[in-house]
Amino acid sequence: MSKNNTKKELKMIRNSMSLEQLSKDQKMKYEIAKELGLYDQVIEHGWKSLSAKETGRIGGIMTRKKKEEEREKKRGISVEDIDTDIDGINDVLKHEDSPKL
Repeated sequence: MSKNNTKKELKMIRNSMSLEQLSKDQKMKYEIAKELGLYDQVIEHGWKSLSAKETGRIGGIMTRKKKEEEREKKRGISVEDIDTDIDGINDVLKHEDSPKL
């Protein structure tokens, strides 16, 4: 992604435009930053303000979620039917036919 795209993204977000207008990957990146408590920092100072550890964590989570989406597609379960916590530990199916715990 070029610097221009990043500046455009940040400008859209700062101008209160919806995350829905971003690409799927860009949206996921902002959502993960929000989950990790880094969203405000990104909005204030941009992605370059994050440490390598923080950006690596975001990238790692994105990769894990994409792989999970692919696995679920192969199994025939849509991604919307799955609720995954940030560590990927407590995956819960939302189907009505899923077992009640």
